[in-house]
Amino acid sequence: MPDLKQMRNPTAPVMINTAERRAFVMRLRISGAKLEDIADACKRQFGEDRLPKGYDRAQVCQDILRELEQISQYREQSRNALLALDTERLDRMLMSIWPQVIAGNFGAIDRALRILERRAKMFGIDSPTKVAPTTPDGEQPLLDAAEFVALLERTDKALKARTSSAEVVPSLT
Repeated sequence: MPDLKQMRNPTAPVMINTAERRAFVMRLRISGAKLEDIADACKRQFGEDRLPKGYDRAQVCQDILRELEQISQYREQSRNALLALDTERLDRMLMSIWPQVIAGNFGAIDRALRILERRAKMFGIDSPTKVAPTTPDGEQPLLDAAEFVALLERTDKALKARTSSAEVVPSLT
């Protein structure tokens, strides 16, 4: 087992081996390979000495989950960076027209409102618009209360039937 110092250093050999293995695992999984086949391919590709002891389908699954978690974290960081960049852009746009807004220029006021609307959308500041399901002509509700309750009961029954027949823990295969 590598020491904590090696695990914190992304250039440590053990960390490089892990990154290479996980990239290899992800390529195979994306191509549709089964977990057992991926474990066997890793043993051939890297050799038993470069893999964790007893490397098998469970550890392949763990590698996949850790990579997906890293991808999710990266996307969240990218999203936050993009939000910060767009916020800065909107601030600069608003600052550039603000003197005209204060002077009462209606075009600048309209533009400022559009910038503020965009900011509100980006950050979810505005309350959601309520939408009532209606028939295509918009004249009457799509379902009356009794039909809606019946639909909910059918959906609930179908979901219960599906989950009772499924595995308790979903498999990645």
